[in-house]
Amino acid sequence: MAKYDNNFTDQLRERLSIVDVVSRRVPLVKKGQNYWGCCPFHNEKTPSFSVREDKGFYHCFGCGKHGDIISFTMEMEHVDFMTAIKELAEMAGIPLPEIKQKTKEQIEAEETYISIT
Repeated sequence: MAKYDNNFTDQLRERLSIVDVVSRRVPLVKKGQNYWGCCPFHNEKTPSFSVREDKGFYHCFGCGKHGDIISFTMEMEHVDFMTAIKELAEMAGIPLPEIKQKTKEQIEAEETYISIT
């Protein structure tokens, strides 16, 4: 299975503000340290959707959904991890790194580890 290096996803999180990513879909109002809006994941009239820019995450106190820019993009766009990463990389203006294919030895080591536990 192909995967992106954790350094790349960390770089995306550092480069893109969660407020900028979320506010493209949800109108947000700053109150104190948090930004608030109506949750895009369930129907509500009173804002219970909180975004913490300093921490880089969102949380809805109504439905319990929470996460970062990657999970927000996945949920809102109904896409998988790789597609969300590509979209966020475009938004950040960062070229995608080459996808690392696992070696046969890595796959065998993981399978051995799984079978042991």
